[in-house]
Amino acid sequence: ITVNVVLRIPQPKGYSGPVISIIRVAAYDLKKYKFQEIIRVGMMIGDILFAEEDNYIINGMIEVMDMTNLTANHLLHLNPSFLKRCSAYSDEGMPLRHKGMHFISTVPQFDTIFNSIKSVMGTNPNRKVQIHGNDMESFYKCVPKEQLPVEYGGQNGTIDEIIEYWSKKLIDYRDYLEEEKLYGSNESLNKDNL
Repeated sequence: ITVNVVLRIPQPKGYSGPVISIIRVAAYDLKKYKFQEIIRVGMMIGDILFAEEDNYIINGMIEVMDMTNLTANHLLHLNPSFLKRCSAYSDEGMPLRHKGMHFISTVPQFDTIFNSIKSVMGTNPNRKVQIHGNDMESFYKCVPKEQLPVEYGGQNGTIDEIIEYWSKKLIDYRDYLEEEKLYGSNESLNKDNL
């Protein structure tokens, strides 16, 4: 199930910081899923958070990009024009405050790779991007360690518990999400296309 790639961590009562989203970039089977399907699951989870979690809108989101086991094949699955549209939607179409994007478990040459895809990430000046490599202490200075799953050194559940939580939520919202597929936009009316 693609939920294991996009982990929006349920926050305990009393927590008033940003929602933490961990994207485990290489945690899906390239033969079974397309990158677009992974993004869609993340968007569906975001829709649920908009409906249920005021903190998501008020305090925003920290995105953690876990690059563990990333291969060239994963990078080849990235469609630059699709990434650019997703970034534009995220920056301009969502009522959400981006509190930072943090890359962890990167290979030494990741800076070069990142510079080649940075142009499709949009121009949101509020999106603070940091590459921590394997320096988890640097990462913990930016992201509250105790709010992370156990596998990331935190105390906020396990990855399996988070996957189970969101799998159930998606099933609970199935009718709503199915209806959402009926709506869209007429791109021919977009001012950029006129």
